[in-house]
Amino acid sequence: MFGNWTFGTLVFTVMVITVTAKMALETHFWTWINHLVTWGSILFYFVFSLFYGGILWPFLSSQNMYFVFIQLLSSGSAWFAIILMVVTCLFLDIVKKVFDHQFHPTNIEKAQMYSNTVAFSDEFIALQPLSRARSQLSKLR
Repeated sequence: MFGNWTFGTLVFTVMVITVTAKMALETHFWTWINHLVTWGSILFYFVFSLFYGGILWPFLSSQNMYFVFIQLLSSGSAWFAIILMVVTCLFLDIVKKVFDHQFHPTNIEKAQMYSNTVAFSDEFIALQPLSRARSQLSKLR
C-alpha cells in the first residue's frame, strides 16, 4: 500500500519523535524554554512535513514527496506503528531510569526523599547550619 517514500517518512517520523522524547527523558530541569523547544520541535516537524508534502513545487524536477505525509498520517496502521516503535525504542531507557531512581538514588534524590519525610519539623535540613545538614545527609548514604 505504501511505497519507499512513505516508509522513509515513517522511519524519519519515528526517529524525530524518539530522539526528542529521549532528550526530554534526560532533561533534569524544565523551564518554559525547554518545553517550547522540545515539544515545539515535534510540532514544527509535523507542520513543515504537511506543508512541504502538500504543495507542488514548480522548481523541483520530481514531485516524489507530494501528498506522502498526508497519506501516512491518514493511515491507522501508520499511527500504530509510530507509537509502537517509539515506545519500543524508549522502553529500556524508562525501565533503567525507574530502576536507578528506586534502587540507586543520587545524593540530591536522597535529600529530597529525606526532606519529604522530615517535612516542616525542627529537624528540617534546609533550616539547619551547614555542618549539621551535611552530617545528616551523610547518614542517608
